[in-house]
Amino acid sequence: MEDLEEARAQPELLAERRVILTEAEAAARDRLDRARAVLTEADADLRAKSDAERDSARAASDARELRATREARSEAAREGEEAARARILEETEGSPEALLETLDLDPAVMADAAKLEAEIARLRQARDSLGAVNLRADDDKQALETERDRLAGEKNDLTEAIRKLRAGIGSLNREGESASCRLSIRSTPIS
Repeated sequence: MEDLEEARAQPELLAERRVILTEAEAAARDRLDRARAVLTEADADLRAKSDAERDSARAASDARELRATREARSEAAREGEEAARARILEETEGSPEALLETLDLDPAVMADAAKLEAEIARLRQARDSLGAVNLRADDDKQALETERDRLAGEKNDLTEAIRKLRAGIGSLNREGESASCRLSIRSTPIS
């Protein structure tokens, strides 16, 4: 009978076990879902960090390449400066600073070297083809042009002064005529 009693209690025990197992299964599924979410987040974080590492490596490579390019340009500029200093010393027997002072130029607004070289060559050729007499005539021409510009400025000043004087005289004439009319009206007897 005991077996029968045990058999009759079996459905209740099984129902209790089912509830316990269902709850355990739900808890296990919840832990599994949380673990999957953590894994997904960790994978995304890993991808982001891998991308950041790749970007950093690329940026470092670009920076090294840029630095090497700048160092090469800097070296070329130093060599160009040394060559220019030597040439200036050879041609002017002075330093670049002394040449700059005699030229009275601002280095920041100067044309590039190739344009300056071409202009110097052109001017030297023109100077050599002029000869001494033509150089003196050119100096005289520049002096005369300067004098002409000064005289033109004085003429403009005088013209403006004459215009103002005429305007003043015209104003005085109008005032005089007005005063004369007023006097003649006052002195005329009313009949």
